[in-house]
Amino acid sequence: MTTLNVGDRIDPITAALFAVNAPDPAPETVTVLRSMLTHIADTLEKGEPANLATDRQLLGSLSHVLQQPSDQLWAMHCVGASEIWPMLDKEHAEEVAKATIARCREIDEKAGMEPIEVVINVVPSPYVPHDHFQYLAEDLRENYDSTRVACKRYHGHRDALLQALNELLAESGDTAAALKAKALIVQVNAEADLPAAKFAEERGACTSQITH
Repeated sequence: MTTLNVGDRIDPITAALFAVNAPDPAPETVTVLRSMLTHIADTLEKGEPANLATDRQLLGSLSHVLQQPSDQLWAMHCVGASEIWPMLDKEHAEEVAKATIARCREIDEKAGMEPIEVVINVVPSPYVPHDHFQYLAEDLRENYDSTRVACKRYHGHRDALLQALNELLAESGDTAAALKAKALIVQVNAEADLPAAKFAEERGACTSQITH
């Protein structure tokens, strides 16, 4: 996954503190209609604040907004790296934190290095909802792009490998091992074509509904 460096979004001094301490949770926000705020502002500009106290419709609307339950947003905080990752929810954050730590340990072991302790805590998000989901969307988009590139590269390698294997099997005759390998290649190709076939089927069904 891509990293979100809080230093890019918060002043350097605060970002330095995040290297050890988790950022404070974002202040609670509520959603208020622009028309309601415009009415309040216009009334105050006219010097008639007392009218707001007697506006039952306004007071009822504000009371309703304030009574709505607030949803806590969650993020991952990588201690020592000044990195904050907005997440979908707390469960998602805990799963990704666990997987990230395990992956870091696996990389160190494969490289023959002494595993470095990685500490990732799940904390309330320091971002207000708009910023939280904007940063999350950017992160998911980058993950999607990198995954798409990796899949395209994988399919290219797979096709080249299958072609080379087919050529090798063509020279091997009809031995039991060769026949088994050829059957496996047919199965792999069929499974690889399933997503495209399913998409074509669903697109055809959708087109049929539109035209009829």
